[in-house]
Amino acid sequence: MNVSFFVIGRTRLVREFSASDPDTDADFGRVMSQVLDPARFPAITRALAAQTFDMDDPDWEVADFTFGFERLLDGYERFVEGFVAGT
Repeated sequence: MNVSFFVIGRTRLVREFSASDPDTDADFGRVMSQVLDPARFPAITRALAAQTFDMDDPDWEVADFTFGFERLLDGYERFVEGFVAGT
């Protein structure tokens, strides 16, 4: 049941965001640079200043779904291992 809810929820989320302005993501680095404290997050602010994240162009919808789905399956694996180990 959780797998179904995950897939349905992610599908709805992607559909809703797909209707939004695609230029919004282009401001990610600028916005993050404004809200992050360089003293608290020096590595991330240096990476943003070097435009490190601008060079990467993954398919975020697929990458995000895959990451979340793999973590969900990792949780099931641990749950099943607990039964196999008798704990």
